[in-house]
Amino acid sequence: MLGAGLSAALTLGALRPPAPAPVPPLPAPLPRRATAGERAAVAAAEAQAAVSLREAAEALGRAPALPELEGQLPDGSPVLPGGLPDNPWVAGVGRVAEACGDDGPAEVDWWYCPTTLTLRAPPSP
Repeated sequence: MLGAGLSAALTLGALRPPAPAPVPPLPAPLPRRATAGERAAVAAAEAQAAVSLREAAEALGRAPALPELEGQLPDGSPVLPGGLPDNPWVAGVGRVAEACGDDGPAEVDWWYCPTTLTLRAPPSP
């Protein structure tokens, strides 16, 4: 009887999956300076966005609001053709904050200023 109980306990223990192995945390990214190519890509994206934002403001009769940046104009065309551009300086894609000076949040891809109709990248690392 004792043998049967011990056998049943060992069988149940063997059927239970093992505890997951602990996963070590990911290391923090190493800081690096933006490359010349990345700086050029950001400058080109800023210039193209400025053109698109001026055209959108003319079509709307006002500056597009922050939530409208990936929306459409009355004729159905996009406010920013191609959507928000990628900023190679920032991990992830498409976070925007409204900021017209040099003191916007650093953890976003772009600062949007509806007063000047500009989309600017926060200062690069």
